[in-house]
Amino acid sequence: MNRALRSHLAGFTLIELLVAMVIFAIMSTAMYSVFNSFQITKEITDRDAHRLADLQRFFGQFGREIQQAVMRPVGDEFASETHLPALQGTLDTLEFTRAGWNLPPFVDTQRSELQRVGYTLEEGGVVRLQWLVLDRASDTQPIRTPMLENVRELRFRYFTLDQNRQIQEVQQWPTDQLGGNNSSQQKRYWPLPAREVTLPVMVEITLELPDLGKISRRYALPGKRDQQSSSL
Repeated sequence: MNRALRSHLAGFTLIELLVAMVIFAIMSTAMYSVFNSFQITKEITDRDAHRLADLQRFFGQFGREIQQAVMRPVGDEFASETHLPALQGTLDTLEFTRAGWNLPPFVDTQRSELQRVGYTLEEGGVVRLQWLVLDRASDTQPIRTPMLENVRELRFRYFTLDQNRQIQEVQQWPTDQLGGNNSSQQKRYWPLPAREVTLPVMVEITLELPDLGKISRRYALPGKRDQQSSSL
């Protein structure tokens, strides 16, 4: 009886300790792998969620602004006789006049509710340009606001109606085809050449992103289709 008691109080043998340590090491390694995999998945999910949220905010703001485009040409900083078109765009830059620039009720200074804005690509990110006045002075500079980071390429396409009322794609706006005379349109909208006040019927924006590839959105300009068809 005493021998059995002494054997019980002797503790674990070396082999038992080694087996326990091996089992503990295996379980710890497995738990670390699961936790590390969870952390990596969470980081990727959070990163993608933030990226998608940034894209949604960008497309939401761009869509609201481009669909509020109005036929209001602006004077440039050189006081040229030729105004900047109401909407002026190339393959990688877009600038236009929009409505809906609300004036806060607590501001005493009165200003126009029209605003001149632009979008371009600078240093790998989309930048929004904003002018505080429509007709610029020699020292007028735009306010640059970063809108979207990590963008490889920014592209715009413009759509108009041809003589047969079919959608036609052009790579810049205004086009040379819009330089003809249209007295009725000039009297109705602005006492300037038609090419300065005409708007496309639709604008497409394409972003090429290193992580998500190419994403395109098309925005119709409300109320411009009838105007454009009447000028052809």
